[in-house]
Amino acid sequence: MSIKEKSMTKIITPEFRGSFVTLMEPKAFSADQAPKYSMVIALPKEDEFFKKLKASIDEAAMTKWGEIPKKLKTFLKDGDEEDEKYDWQGLTVFTASNKSKPGVVVKSEDGKLEEPMTNEEIYSGAFYRASVRPYAYEYNKTKGVAISLDNVMKTKDGEKFTSRTSATEDFSEFLEGDWS
Repeated sequence: MSIKEKSMTKIITPEFRGSFVTLMEPKAFSADQAPKYSMVIALPKEDEFFKKLKASIDEAAMTKWGEIPKKLKTFLKDGDEEDEKYDWQGLTVFTASNKSKPGVVVKSEDGKLEEPMTNEEIYSGAFYRASVRPYAYEYNKTKGVAISLDNVMKTKDGEKFTSRTSATEDFSEFLEGDWS
């Protein structure tokens, strides 16, 4: 992909709660896919951010093809139409990804930006901002615009999105009484 095919418009998201966060090590979600760093970003449908993103998606398409294809694939999804277990009603959802590791910083208590010290600091359920950039691609006769994940800032902690229980929850009943 040439630099001309990428939108030069970098957009900073509003604060959002990250889902499916893989920022410290790349992950492939299927056997035919290269590992990528990624996260799902969900924001209210009416957020002004989407006007900027749509304009940048159009810019990337125009730069690559000189027009906006009629069947242009984008990765913007209506949260109302997604699986109910994700609780994305009223939101627009998209995945931003990159084969190269994005820059990741954490806002410290004293207001400075620092690189995370451990993988446990970056997780699904925490709050983030991200710099993203749409880019046009053509694959198997499909024309589309995907979203590149350039950099991420964790703004604050949140309850982790997980069904896993803690060791304390699993073993608290064994504190007293019969351990057999």
